[in-house]
Amino acid sequence: MTIQLPRDAHGYDYENQVCALLLARGYYLETRLILKKGTEEVLEFDAIATPVTDYENRSIVEVKSGNWGISDIFKLYGQVMYMGEQDAKLIHKKPVSDTKKQAIDEVIKNVPVTPLHVNLDSDDPLGAIPSGLEITNDITKAIFLGSWWARSAERVAQKRFRDYFKSFQEKPEVVECAKTYVDAIAECLFRKTPLSRVDALYDAYKEAPQLTSRLIDYIVENSNESKQAVRASVFNNHERPYLQHVAAKEFSARISIIKNAYDAVLKERNILESGGIGWSWDGLIKSVLPVAFRRGMEELAEFPLPNNIPFFFQVFIEVFGGFYYPENDRENNAISEATGIPVDVIPNALDLLDIFFPIPNGWLFKGDEIHMLKGVPAYLRGAGCFTRDSLYGEDWKSNVSSRQRQFLGEWHNALYHILEPSLKVEE
Repeated sequence: MTIQLPRDAHGYDYENQVCALLLARGYYLETRLILKKGTEEVLEFDAIATPVTDYENRSIVEVKSGNWGISDIFKLYGQVMYMGEQDAKLIHKKPVSDTKKQAIDEVIKNVPVTPLHVNLDSDDPLGAIPSGLEITNDITKAIFLGSWWARSAERVAQKRFRDYFKSFQEKPEVVECAKTYVDAIAECLFRKTPLSRVDALYDAYKEAPQLTSRLIDYIVENSNESKQAVRASVFNNHERPYLQHVAAKEFSARISIIKNAYDAVLKERNILESGGIGWSWDGLIKSVLPVAFRRGMEELAEFPLPNNIPFFFQVFIEVFGGFYYPENDRENNAISEATGIPVDVIPNALDLLDIFFPIPNGWLFKGDEIHMLKGVPAYLRGAGCFTRDSLYGEDWKSNVSSRQRQFLGEWHNALYHILEPSLKVEE
């Protein structure tokens, strides 16, 4: 039995496909953003996409695998106005009739919405999406495949988390906290300014600190399993995708804080260049944010290629699994080509996590062969293994120690087993 990505993607599968294509074209992505008022969902975005080389011109993205029309154009136009963005992209699988296309062409002359026809079965599916960063073809393909595997697994993990939450008649406090936190970090990104988004993300963390660790402790206390076994089910194998979902969300919030830190740097710079000075709400918010965050902002302001940093972290974790082999030239070059970060700057980029979020012994575990970020769930590690299969061929594991091959095999199988029920193919 093997697994295979769907060839004729619809619904969520098509959305995952499009997001993977956007990442492969050099866009930092914030996905599945839902704004709630009470229990009601009032606004939802499939994605907000930030091109690395045109960083201040991000777009709202709506993905349509089925029918679409002028009403969808006006809906997106309203979202652009509400969010104060510059434009939106409506990415669709099905072409419209010539008559409808003529009407749509007239409408989009006056609204900042661009329809893009993207079909993976076409001769050049990437060509329909404007480039956000120049990336070589083989690396682009590897990013696309790795991201699609990771996003497909995340859909499964998200569903398992919802099922886990619903399984309790009376919700334990830590489980209730986890649900509140996951919802809150999506809503934070609807705040109007970068620093207000950062403030909301920190507030969400303060209400639910160290969630993955607390959930692991809760399971240990209410089962016969050892802490080592429960941790392995999050970070080494496939057994608890619902906890892996929480771990992934915690890491995505950290990346979002770094992204919005740089957005705030650019906003401050633009205000100074336009002659603006004096008191502001953003200045007040910044003054009460953690010292480490303000230090991180200063570091980003002087960092080489700061536009690439949020994208670097997203690709490094989602596509390369949050680990790499720093003594391997092929590995360093692949990560550099995928992210635009020079090889000699990769360690400094990873060190930014320790500046923004200092922890004892740092975020990067440095083994004899492998360096890996702590807290990355097993299915994302597995996506990193699948990516390297695509880039280097499946024999790449033969160049590492037997101990490393054991871990790589566990991570590979974690992704495989999470996806196998929905993507299995009879051989």
